[in-house]
This record gives sequence, C-alpha cells and structure tokens, in this order.
Amino acid sequence: MGKFPVVLIHPGSGPTDRDGNSPLLYLISWFRILPADAVARLNMPVLVVQGTTDLQVDTAEAARLLARRSDARYLQVKGMNHVLKLVAGELADQAASYGDSTLMVAPALLDGLADFVRSLPTSDGKSAR
Repeated sequence: MGKFPVVLIHPGSGPTDRDGNSPLLYLISWFRILPADAVARLNMPVLVVQGTTDLQVDTAEAARLLARRSDARYLQVKGMNHVLKLVAGELADQAASYGDSTLMVAPALLDGLADFVRSLPTSDGKSAR
C-alpha cells in the first residue's frame, strides 16, 4: 500500500465518544479503502456526484470512479461544495458553509438524485418513470 502515512495511536490517548470509541481511529480505518475499488465491486446502480466548488474531492476522483464503472451515471452540480451546499470557491466562504445550517442543499443535487432513483427498475423490472 505505501500511499498512506503510518499513524501510531496509543489506545486511550485521544478523545473518545460517550461509548469510549475513538473518532480518530474510526477515521483512520477508512484510509485503507480505495473508493474506485469499492465502487467496482458494487452490484447495484451507481450515481457519482461531484460539486464544482468541492475543495476536498477533486474532479479526478470522480473520473476514477467512472473509469471503474462504465455503467455509472454522473451528476456534476455547478457551485456545490463538499457539504452539498451552493458556495463560491473562496476558502472563507467554504469554511463558513460547513457550520451554516441556514444554507440549503443544492437544488440541482436533489433533482439529480430524484431523477436517478426514478430511473431505477422497480421490482417488476420496469423503470419507475
């Protein structure tokens, strides 16, 4: 693997939730998962969503997912950031949006998700549309 830094954490040395679980250890456990490999193994329809002002996940990541699943659908939402809100690309605006519950989820995301779900076959094999 060699792509990820080694992080040594002594149990009990960091913050824990009320059940004694370490959020940091949980987060680190996800570093072993390669999203493109995980998507390739899915046996279900896939929708890859990318916001154009997402500062955390580059569009190259969406391309990697799509390369592994030629049947996947792609939804690019103009102006949507990593927390699914319409925000300019400036760092100050981005940072403020993470904690601003007054900002709505990008409407184009909701429309795209609804279209994707409606396109899925029903139990009788027909499209829900």
